Amino acid sequence: MLIAVLIGIAAANGSGKGSNAGSTSSPSETPSTSRTSDLTGDTDSTRSPSRSPSPTPDPTFDAFDAISVGDCLDAYQDPYDSDEWSEEMPDAVSCGRSDAYLKVTGVEDSSSSCDSEALDGESWWRSPTHDGDTIYLCVRRQFREGECFLGKTGSKKGRIAISGHGLMTSWSCSKDTVPKGFKYILQFTGYYESRCPDGSRRWDDFRRGVLCARVV
Repeated sequence: MLIAVLIGIAAANGSGKGSNAGSTSSPSETPSTSRTSDLTGDTDSTRSPSRSPSPTPDPTFDAFDAISVGDCLDAYQDPYDSDEWSEEMPDAVSCGRSDAYLKVTGVEDSSSSCDSEALDGESWWRSPTHDGDTIYLCVRRQFREGECFLGKTGSKKGRIAISGHGLMTSWSCSKDTVPKGFKYILQFTGYYESRCPDGSRRWDDFRRGVLCARVV
């Protein structure tokens, strides 16, 4: 009888341990799954959409972009290099100033669109390319009586020639030297329909008239 009672007590204790183990393992799995789901949901809901980076500003390009047709610029073509200009970037100035060497006649996206006539003192000034865009300023040389530019030796003996590069330059009238490739310092005396002032040389077909200048 005593043996039967002891066996019954042992069986009851074993059954209790099994029940406790089952109830412990079940809650331990549920929070783990719940935390993973919550973490994934929070990450997805707060993730920002990807955006293309904005291009870095370019001060030189912005200076070109600020120029409009009709503006005047205080720059001229470098007498030593026809691919360069006297200023790093264009700057609009009053057209009445003595250093307003250029007038903007167009703002284009290609040099051919400027349709420049080199021997009329016309050219174009190209901006750096920025974010795939390039600006071409179509410019015309503004001459003022008394200022000087550079001339070359003509193809015929004793003749003085003007050139697209030379017309776009500015040079001190008091200098006694000229850059390589040029021969003469020419002082502008006027632009007329037909006749030039006394002592001036003339170049016909300049802007449908004649360009007048004297050698200094």
